[in-house]
Amino acid sequence: MAKFVPQPELSLNDQMQIRREKLATLQAEGRDPFVQTKFDFNADSAAIKADYEAFEGKTVKVAGRLMSKRGQGKVMFCDLQDRVGRIQIFVKIDELGEEEYNRFKKYDIGDIIGVEGEVFKTKTEEISIRAKVVTLLSKSLLPLPNKFHGLTDKEARFRQRYVDLMVNPEVKRNFVIRSKFIKHLRNYLDSMGYIEVETPVLNTIAGGAAARPFVTHHNTLDIDMYMRIATELPLKRLIVGGMDRVYEVGRIFRNEGMDPKHNPEFTTVELYQAYADFHDMMDIAEGVYTTFAKEVMGSYELEWMGEKIDLGIYGADSKLAVSSSLLGDSAYGFDFTTLAEDAKNSEFWALVGTTYSEAEAQIGDLLDSLSGFSEKEDEIKKSLEDLKKEVKKVLNKTDVSVSKDKVSVGGEDVKAILINYEFGKDTVNEIAGLVIDWYADFMKAYTEMLPAGSSDIDLDPAEMKSSLADILDEVDNLKFKLSFALNVKSADIMLFEGEMTGESDEGKAKAEVTVDFGKNPAESDSFDAKMKLTDVDGQEISAKATVKRTNDKDSFERKISLSAESDGESHSLEIGFKHDKESKNFSFCYTMDDEKAEVNGTLEYSDNDLSLVVEKIIINGEETVLGIKLFVKAGEEVPAMPDFKNLATMSKDDYTALGESVQQNVLPILNALGIPGLGSSGGHHTINPDYDYDDEDPYDIYRNFDNTYDYDEDGDTGDDDDYAVWEYMNSLLFGDGDDDFDWDSYIGD
Repeated sequence: MAKFVPQPELSLNDQMQIRREKLATLQAEGRDPFVQTKFDFNADSAAIKADYEAFEGKTVKVAGRLMSKRGQGKVMFCDLQDRVGRIQIFVKIDELGEEEYNRFKKYDIGDIIGVEGEVFKTKTEEISIRAKVVTLLSKSLLPLPNKFHGLTDKEARFRQRYVDLMVNPEVKRNFVIRSKFIKHLRNYLDSMGYIEVETPVLNTIAGGAAARPFVTHHNTLDIDMYMRIATELPLKRLIVGGMDRVYEVGRIFRNEGMDPKHNPEFTTVELYQAYADFHDMMDIAEGVYTTFAKEVMGSYELEWMGEKIDLGIYGADSKLAVSSSLLGDSAYGFDFTTLAEDAKNSEFWALVGTTYSEAEAQIGDLLDSLSGFSEKEDEIKKSLEDLKKEVKKVLNKTDVSVSKDKVSVGGEDVKAILINYEFGKDTVNEIAGLVIDWYADFMKAYTEMLPAGSSDIDLDPAEMKSSLADILDEVDNLKFKLSFALNVKSADIMLFEGEMTGESDEGKAKAEVTVDFGKNPAESDSFDAKMKLTDVDGQEISAKATVKRTNDKDSFERKISLSAESDGESHSLEIGFKHDKESKNFSFCYTMDDEKAEVNGTLEYSDNDLSLVVEKIIINGEETVLGIKLFVKAGEEVPAMPDFKNLATMSKDDYTALGESVQQNVLPILNALGIPGLGSSGGHHTINPDYDYDDEDPYDIYRNFDNTYDYDEDGDTGDDDDYAVWEYMNSLLFGDGDDDFDWDSYIGD
């Protein structure tokens, strides 16, 4: 075997000479690369790597600089660097042809080429392009810096930035980031109502900063002028002129020393705003950087000179933490600034038997279904309006009476207008049929909006109507009575009474419902409801409910009291919540028969912040300190707590320990309450769906009637018209009554 003898390294002048000789040969062959002026590429390295499945097997055209070559014989590999990254090129003599392959072997590192070929993966799973055609677009007459040492000399790097860009990708990245930042800066300030301006570069006064200017001579004016050292003074003049918000991204010139951090010319942004102070400027600065980090860079977490910086503490995202003595003096929480990234790798998914991708897909299906609901919202509303119109037509055929009388509401006798309905089995059957048809159509539309794979809901309206008819056939003398008492002054419904009676072979049954809203429902702080059921055996079941509220400048209070009696047994339930606005103290009370639980703590919130501390719970007189702390606060860090754990990054062992802690500490307390359905939520009775929430008062959550009827006391007088009253009642129930009815004329003085 022949002994390997290393060849001497060519000098730079030798390399340059060889490259020039190669160029001369190409020109002599009529293949001058500098004549080639255009190459239509249709893909880049980043796009191919990011979406390989879409590009696999397809022919693409890429262009860039040849950065490396390896291989020999009939196969070569090389790295092509385009405007966004690098990709491997696979060159084979059988694919390229012998003549073109031999030419390609003579190409040098640094040459710019165009490649047309098929996207594939090598045996090592490297995404590559199998070259079919290679075109030399430009000849590099100077070699690139040593591939092992690169371009490291600071002086050379700054004086030859074009070479620095070739061999140091992070430098190009900085250029790209800088461009994106300036664009983002402009968009951010523009969105805030700022106006971008251009101020003179040449000034007669060198002002705005303490720096030495460059001086030049203006020949026409025959005066010395100064290249600006700041944009400050012209911008301030614009503020004086009435332009409230101005900024300039401009070039600054200072005839002073030079070092890596100081250049004689550089770019600044200066902005000025009238009627603002330094706090406003701080907010803008924080907003520019944090939004850029999140929207452009993709994360609040950045690294600068080896130090990790979290800009999320200044951002708008909220963070949540929970700490409790019940959890063994540990703290748990979510850091929403990193949740999206952390969640993908969380061991929580394996613990619950799924993956992040599967959960994400399920959420996507849910969002798609919600989108379907949104798209059909108007259609559903219209169908409800159509249903109400049809029900109204049926009720118009029933017996309706209107009278004036006194009723007992809120513990006192009040003058009222009484509107009574009476109808029987046929009317019930007809109304129920309309509702069944509407419900079947709605559920059909509902199933169409559900995510793929959801169970279908198969409803047969005819079968449902038949079943209802069978039930009604077993009931004789079925009668319904509905009564509404309207306040003669406000036209509000003060009292509702409903009664249903029926007979069967086993006997008579009766159901009664009364809801007392008080004399002035819009101003009342409570309402009462009663229900009584009498079965065919004469057994009675009765229930009462009272809802009270207090809402003033000092406190917020809600209390719900329920009681029921059956077979000589009585049960009661009371739920109350009270919050003192000044001290922030709150109490939540739950009482069922003889069992009583009370939770105490503090609650404080604003538009963007919420702080909740649950201090203790008292169950049947026995006190337990909880120490649960929860907050959601914009711009705040998760506080330093003992053994703080991010729920998104916890290990399986951490989750196991958390589960054991809950079982040992939390569940016994929940069991002591004796409320299996504590976490369930029943239906919410809405008095008025058209209620407009008052944004100025977060405590103003009570719903009042939205009376669109004009009962102006100065209105015109008219004749007594009972049918008009009936029409007005329709307007309350169905939204399409007689708006021209003169209420005051009807009720008289």
